[in-house]
Amino acid sequence: MLQELATKNAGGLKEFDWASFRKDVEAVQLAKGQNKPMLMRLDMLESFLNLSGSSPKILTGKPGILTIVDLTDPVIDPESFCLLLDTCFLFFLSQTSCGKSIALEEAHSYMTESSTTVVQFMNRLPKTIREQSANGGETRFASGMSGEQ
Repeated sequence: MLQELATKNAGGLKEFDWASFRKDVEAVQLAKGQNKPMLMRLDMLESFLNLSGSSPKILTGKPGILTIVDLTDPVIDPESFCLLLDTCFLFFLSQTSCGKSIALEEAHSYMTESSTTVVQFMNRLPKTIREQSANGGETRFASGMSGEQ
């Protein structure tokens, strides 16, 4: 039901309207006892949304500024890691007009599974590196294992 509501605007191809979605969800007649948990989940999700209408440009590189995205977390699985990193790449590369340098430290520890998400990310990574190289960008891979025994 939620997926149907979320994709009702041209099959999910148009801009998602949170307020309209929330209104539609609240209008659905759920079984007794399901409304309160559903509203709690919507409230929690809404707490992560920027509903002010302003769109801050996150991860926009500026000359002389280093932006670090640390995705190290024991609860992040390889699929989530690749999705988050791909999203960070998308924002950073599309919004940054100055020279770019991307360093992936210890990323290999998350890229060991053969899930669809990880494979898709790994297949896109060389293209991203080639494009950035053609535009004067650099990509570096680092591992703390080289000095360990």
